[in-house]
Amino acid sequence: PYDYDSEFQDIYHRIAMALIDGQINVHEALIYQREAKQGMHTAKSGLFIRNFPGRLILYSGQAATCAVIFFNGEWIDAGIAV
Repeated sequence: PYDYDSEFQDIYHRIAMALIDGQINVHEALIYQREAKQGMHTAKSGLFIRNFPGRLILYSGQAATCAVIFFNGEWIDAGIAV
């Protein structure tokens, strides 16, 4: 989960702020961090996209948009990239 994923960054930020504000103690923060890493607080759709075969859908979408945006391709190029 340390691949610059904004959902995990948000969860870790909230854990840190709760710890700093005294709302939770260090032991609870470590438990929440472990649970976040295990995906216990992530939607099933998010877990699907982060692992195979769901990631294959993401890769083809990235390839299609990169073909059009960065390489000045046409929409036919995006279709081929998928």
